[in-house]
Amino acid sequence: MYKYINKISQERQTYEDLRLLYVASTRAKKTLHLFGHVSLHEDKEKITCVPDKRSMLSFLWPRVADLYDKYLPDELPDSQSGRELVLIQG
Repeated sequence: MYKYINKISQERQTYEDLRLLYVASTRAKKTLHLFGHVSLHEDKEKITCVPDKRSMLSFLWPRVADLYDKYLPDELPDSQSGRELVLIQG
């Protein structure tokens, strides 16, 4: 029963986050600036970036992933694994 209630609570929060994102983006008068934050990871000679699953960027990710891919570095130094990339799109 606890797992079921927790699942329902998480779904409610997801819908509330989606509603908040929709309201914020549709109320812009002149311009809308979206800030995104992802972590960079190097996997088998390829650098990938992924947003936090709990972030609003994860809702937009299927649409904006290509924007981030354009700015990925060719390689990461060993000390920079897990480095972050911030993209500001106006």
